[in-house]
Amino acid sequence: MTYPKCFRLLCLFPWFTCSLLLGFAYPADHSTLRSLKNSPPPKAEIIWKKLNAKIKIRKKIGLLEPFSLRLYDVNKQIIYLQNFGEFDESKQVSIASAAKWLTASIVLAGIDLGYLSLESTTGDVLNWTGAKSEIPLWTLLSLTSGLGGMNDFNECYDPEASLQSCAARVGRDGKQEGAPANSFAYGAVHLQIAAAMMEKASGMSWHQMSRQWLFEPTGMTSSYFFAYGDDLDLPLPALSNPGVAGAAISTTADYIKFLLMLLHGGVSESGQRVLSTTSINLMEQNYAARAAQKPPFVPPFLNPYNGFSYGLGHWIQCRTKVCPLNSIQSSVGSGGWYPWLDRKHGYVGLLSTEQTMENELMRFNATKQIFAIQRDAAAAVESILPDLKLGFGQ
Repeated sequence: MTYPKCFRLLCLFPWFTCSLLLGFAYPADHSTLRSLKNSPPPKAEIIWKKLNAKIKIRKKIGLLEPFSLRLYDVNKQIIYLQNFGEFDESKQVSIASAAKWLTASIVLAGIDLGYLSLESTTGDVLNWTGAKSEIPLWTLLSLTSGLGGMNDFNECYDPEASLQSCAARVGRDGKQEGAPANSFAYGAVHLQIAAAMMEKASGMSWHQMSRQWLFEPTGMTSSYFFAYGDDLDLPLPALSNPGVAGAAISTTADYIKFLLMLLHGGVSESGQRVLSTTSINLMEQNYAARAAQKPPFVPPFLNPYNGFSYGLGHWIQCRTKVCPLNSIQSSVGSGGWYPWLDRKHGYVGLLSTEQTMENELMRFNATKQIFAIQRDAAAAVESILPDLKLGFGQ
């Protein structure tokens, strides 16, 4: 098939109604990458001063704390690193929908190993029948499968159940609300089915796949997936029924390693190949481009770019109509986790915090602040770092 080209997908930031859990630049030789402990890159001091001035102003109006903001360039050098309040980069926290980016990467790693292709269907792998049997894997990863939700299916939330029992229930009783690739619907069901497909094809559990294909080679020693029904303060790793779209534990230090792996074309800090360049390319295309049903507009203060679209397991924040070539890749989590990658300027960023939202207004205001800080950071970096004119999706 021909993968979708670019379009502007403006989406509703839905904490008034529902929860939106929210270039390629290769060093010639990975062994020559400079240490994170080296001095900051040229002009980083200017970025540091600009951001500190912005954050100082925001703190006066009640900026949420504690939080951490970290920016690294393509050489893995620190552009900006600052903790506000008592923030521990090694603390394990729930990252909510930032898990989606991890999940898409794990599935793509399985594709690199030959277990499936993006064209593999639910009928081929899970033995679904009827209209739902024609759903290809790429539409599940891009949230354009047409499937309805899974809220009514206990099998999908029970820690004692499994990905396979969840997939079987959705395949039997789930609603098909639109044709595959024809409607975008933000939700967990798509990735839950994608994970079940890869589990079935590989003969491995999701826990095994995530560790062997992503966490271990990337050096993410404190990251794992847990079950939606696990209500412990620090949930246990899920061995059979992980919530792959929004139930993951990670740390600031771990997730930065993931972002840098993506920035370096699928190669980890240790030099291990985690994802092929083909998979990185495919991940960052605009798959939501074909969707006839698109989310409404983002409120202006949450829309520093022209709009939001979707790749595989993550948002594409479009600056212009040339998207995703001139875009930021991100995967925002509702607890205050905002990772992003900018190939145009060759850097990654992570705004990480752990917030307890007692009501919708608190959640809305906190997210407004998170988006504002990310916008400040991106503007500061983009005014200094050169345009590398590198990108994907064309």
